Amino acid sequence: MIAISPSAAPITAAVELCSNQTLAENGQYRIEQVFPSQFSSQAHKLVIQIGQAPSDFAFSAQIASERFFLITHLSRSLQSINMNDVEKIFSGGYLNWADLENSEAIIDLWIPTQSDESRQFLENHILNGQALNSNAKLSIAPDHMRANVSENEDAIGILPGAWINSSVNSLALSEAMPLLASSTAEAQGAIREIIACLQNGLGQALIRDIYQP
Repeated sequence: MIAISPSAAPITAAVELCSNQTLAENGQYRIEQVFPSQFSSQAHKLVIQIGQAPSDFAFSAQIASERFFLITHLSRSLQSINMNDVEKIFSGGYLNWADLENSEAIIDLWIPTQSDESRQFLENHILNGQALNSNAKLSIAPDHMRANVSENEDAIGILPGAWINSSVNSLALSEAMPLLASSTAEAQGAIREIIACLQNGLGQALIRDIYQP
């Protein structure tokens, strides 16, 4: 079985392509979408996520690069927002849009679920040990986050770049981070071929259409 985190889900089509090409005569691996905290070295032959590989998966190969973005409704400007502002938004130092622009509206803040890579990035690289704003609303998945922010002019959230589209404004929060394919031991057989396809073959050609260099 192959596991893909929700944050990395845009890569699913490439994984399916490589899996189908590799296993055409011998069946296919089932692909499921689960959070990294649910990755299992016993159940999953291959796992894909953004950032650091799980500790019990000994082999990892980078198949793309990804960044995290602050997102807002299209009516909001991001030109004057800096990283200090971002920290205050998510920690609760800023509660109103008046802290960012000429508006008295209350910020409608959305955060990812605990085991999502965007949440881990937020806690480890933006908040640096500070508590999250206790009034923030929990988003169950990246598409849920994007939909809520795109539909509410007072909303702010965070998303991986591959999930960004023209329905929201975005501001890069990170340098490029690795999107990793990991297995429990050095990849062999079909898993090795799938990873090779994702790195260099038809899968990589599809990945380049989704992920920025």
